[in-house]
Amino acid sequence: MTPFFITGMPRCRTAWLANLFTTEHTLCLHEPRAPARELVARYPGMRMGVSCSSLVFRYRKLADEFPESRWLLVHRDPGQVLESLTRFVGRFMTRRQAREVVARHIEAQMQISSTAVRHVWFEDLSRLDMIRGAWGWLLPELPFNELRVNALQRLNVQCFSPDRLSEGEVGVIVSEFDTLLRRELCGQLS
Repeated sequence: MTPFFITGMPRCRTAWLANLFTTEHTLCLHEPRAPARELVARYPGMRMGVSCSSLVFRYRKLADEFPESRWLLVHRDPGQVLESLTRFVGRFMTRRQAREVVARHIEAQMQISSTAVRHVWFEDLSRLDMIRGAWGWLLPELPFNELRVNALQRLNVQCFSPDRLSEGEVGVIVSEFDTLLRRELCGQLS
């Protein structure tokens, strides 16, 4: 099955989008360590996606490896990216290093030009019509789930590094997230 890819600047909602595009029929991993080909083989029958800002640096390789794949490229104002990145990883990275990361991403994004890529602005990801359009682009075979989108928008999903957590802690976080999402969905259905 052909995977789909989501990328863009750091801090452009790739974690949130990975959650959105993970359903009972799809698995969209945020910043996986395994190569895309291995992920596709590991989960046969599942529609696989990868959502990761660093994919911009592997675009050409992945586009050659999966020529039928579709891409979503999220753009965000570089100044906003710099501020968000500095707040999020400020104790691990200087402002100068953060500027260099942003500059490398801008340069890499400028190299991406293809009809297989849909472009969307970060700010537009709060609009239901834009999210529906992104869904239709990446998963045209699956019906759009507006209830799921509304629940995820209220949860404010953020990225965290599982490397800093034990397996038990990751399990608790996943379980808590699943419980919150179910409560949100049940609340909307009643």
